[in-house]
Amino acid sequence: MARERRPDWWPVARWELLRIVRRPDFILSVVLTPLIAIGVSVGMGALTKNRTHSVAVVRVDASGAVTARGEGAVPPLKGIRWLDPGDAAGDTTALAAAVRDKRFDAALVLPTSLGGESPEVHLVTRRAGAFWTRALEPHVAAQRLQERAAAFGLSAEQLASLASEPQWRRHVSIRDTRGDRRGTVLVTFAILMLMVTVLLTSISYLMVGISGEKTARVTEVVVSAVSPQAWMDGKILAFTAVGLIVGIVWAGSLLLLAGPMSFVLPGSIDAGYLLITLLYATLGLMLYNAFIAALMASAQNIQTASRWQGSFVMLPFLPVMFLGALVDSPDAPWLVVVSHIPFFSPVMLPARMVLAAVPPWELALGVIVLVVSFWFMRIVAGRIFRMGMLMYGKDMTLPELIRWARVK
Repeated sequence: MARERRPDWWPVARWELLRIVRRPDFILSVVLTPLIAIGVSVGMGALTKNRTHSVAVVRVDASGAVTARGEGAVPPLKGIRWLDPGDAAGDTTALAAAVRDKRFDAALVLPTSLGGESPEVHLVTRRAGAFWTRALEPHVAAQRLQERAAAFGLSAEQLASLASEPQWRRHVSIRDTRGDRRGTVLVTFAILMLMVTVLLTSISYLMVGISGEKTARVTEVVVSAVSPQAWMDGKILAFTAVGLIVGIVWAGSLLLLAGPMSFVLPGSIDAGYLLITLLYATLGLMLYNAFIAALMASAQNIQTASRWQGSFVMLPFLPVMFLGALVDSPDAPWLVVVSHIPFFSPVMLPARMVLAAVPPWELALGVIVLVVSFWFMRIVAGRIFRMGMLMYGKDMTLPELIRWARVK
């Protein structure tokens, strides 16, 4: 029996894929970068975990006399060690000098009674915007509430009853019987964001690869050995595989990072939803790569592509702009229509799906539309390649691109 002949696009896809994955910059960006990020995150977490900041605290009366200092001035606060400011007590200038000299991380000057009208609180820090100091404000506010309640003769029980919140009982008209799916929602949105990030890597290699071949003037030799359509098909599939490799490596890196950070997903994870999301993400990568390949086949080089073609490069990232409105009203009529546009559906349909706003027939329709759109776009890319890759020294116009796409 004769050996089955491989499709024409297979050698192109294999050659392109091996050429990319063997590049040092690809190995550095795909493998070493997430490992470095994990190492830095774990290291920073180990350094900052359980760190205690020292804060000098003092209470002064209206005349400036010190009435309390150190641990006796305020209640304990996790992550903060209250210190006695010593000779610098009550003098913000002296406290600022002590903070600048790193005797302590910050200084806090409180009035003797926080229960009065509009009490002034002074916070002295070494630099503006220290993130850890944000915990001081609610802590002082809680202490002021207690002292003000005491000034009005309210007991701790009465204060607690005033601060109690109403009990909310939510009634949902459209019920989901599959339980708590917060974990599925988080993982789905993480996959979609990862797909958009991976697409940047895939597009960058695709643009450089196609433009570099035209600049090197090797396309005449290529089209004499391989059909233009097979050449484009091989490139599209190869760079889709590159994107999937990047996504798998980065997703694995996130899982490794989640362990040391003790991150636990809330709720349950629906494997069926994740498979559908991965299917949409893969089809989206294929469609976007076919679209970018068509654009780059019409350009002389990477500099020319930055003119009008560059306006279309950001098209795959537009769906991210709709995520806010989508989370708020996933079944809004205009969002239903927009989510079925091929370039938007890889992100918007899975997002609407996990928000329980997509019936099964919409998901099936979305897959069919994506497959048909990819098939059409790959044919368009092949036709543009056949007509445009051999045209050197001529800037392409959009009407010419549309005309070439229609030429059989």
